[in-house]
Amino acid sequence: DGTDNIGGVQNGSYTVYKNIDFGFKGASSVEFRLSSATSGGNIEIRVGSTTGQLIGTANISGTGSWGNYSTFSTPVVNIKGLQDIYLIYKGSGYLFNINHFKFVEEVKFVESNGLQASYFNGTNFENPVLQRIDNEINFDWNDLSPAAGINPDYYSVRWTGSIEAPHTDTYTFYIKSDNGRRVWINNTLIIDKWIKDWDIYYSGTINLEAGKKYDIKVEYFEEVGGANIKLEWASSQTPREIIPSSQFYLPNFTTSDLEQIPSLIKDELIIYPNPVASQLHIDYDKKQIKSVTITNSNGIVSYYNDNRSNDNYPIDVSTIARGIYFLIVINNQNEKIVSKFVKQ
Repeated sequence: DGTDNIGGVQNGSYTVYKNIDFGFKGASSVEFRLSSATSGGNIEIRVGSTTGQLIGTANISGTGSWGNYSTFSTPVVNIKGLQDIYLIYKGSGYLFNINHFKFVEEVKFVESNGLQASYFNGTNFENPVLQRIDNEINFDWNDLSPAAGINPDYYSVRWTGSIEAPHTDTYTFYIKSDNGRRVWINNTLIIDKWIKDWDIYYSGTINLEAGKKYDIKVEYFEEVGGANIKLEWASSQTPREIIPSSQFYLPNFTTSDLEQIPSLIKDELIIYPNPVASQLHIDYDKKQIKSVTITNSNGIVSYYNDNRSNDNYPIDVSTIARGIYFLIVINNQNEKIVSKFVKQ
C-alpha cells in the first residue's frame, strides 16, 4: 500500500532473495518503488553473492520526502532459471525506503516463417475461401483441390509476406506452374506470365541485400486439369533450390489495416477473460467463424487457425509472451472483426 518498507538503508547494506525462478524467458528489467528524502543513491543487482555477476544498476534520485514514493526502472542482463539475487545499496547517509521491487519478464517476439496464403474460387481472386500459412511454394495438387471448399478447377492463390536473402547478390527467381503466374519482389514485377500454359520455367532477376527483408507477392491461377506450382531461387553464392521456409516471413498487420476494419460489435463477439493467462475463449453468436488470427502490435502472427466450426472454444495462449495482442476474426461472410486483449 506504499507505507510498508525496508528502511534505514545505508551505503553497503544489502538484501538477499533466494531461489528466484526466472523461468525460460528471464527478465529484461527491474522496477523499484521507493522514496528518498535525500539525493538517493544506487542499487546494484548481483547474482549469487555480494560480489557476484552484476546484471544491472539502478540509479535512484531523491523523491522529495520519505513518504513520497516513485518507481524507477533499469534494464538487466537476461538470466534464466533459479537464482539468488543480491541487492547492494550504494550512496551517502540514509539512502531510501524500499516499498517493493519486481523483475519484468523478457518479451521477445519471434517472427513466424512462411507466407500468408489466400485461396479463392475463380481464376481472378473472385471468391475468397480461406487463408492459411504456407511454409513454401512447392505444391503438386494434380487434379485435386488444394483444400476443402476450393474447386478442383478454376481457382486462384495469392501468397504474401517478406523474403530475406542469405547473401548480398543478384538472385534469379524461377517459377514453374500449371497455369498462370506472377511474382513481385520489393514491389517490382519480375515475372509476368499470366497465361494458360503449363510446366514451363520462367525467371526474373533482382539484386538483394543480405539480412534485409523485402516484400514478396506471388499470384497463381489454375484453369482445368493438373495443378502445380514451384518457386525456386539461385545466386552465385546460393545453389538453385526451392526457397526454404526459413527465408520467408509473414506479412505485418499494420495500422492502416486496422483503419479499414470495422469496430468490434460487443453483442456479437465476446472474448474472455481479458486479461488472460492461459485459455482465451471466443463467444460469437451471429455468424460462423472461418478463421482466427492473433498478432502482436508489430503484426507478427503468434496464432492462426482456419479449421474452426464451433462458436465457443478456447485458444491456448499460455506460451505467448506478455503484452497487448489483436484477435482477428473472419466470419463466413468474409467480414473482419478485430479486438484487443492483454496476455498476462
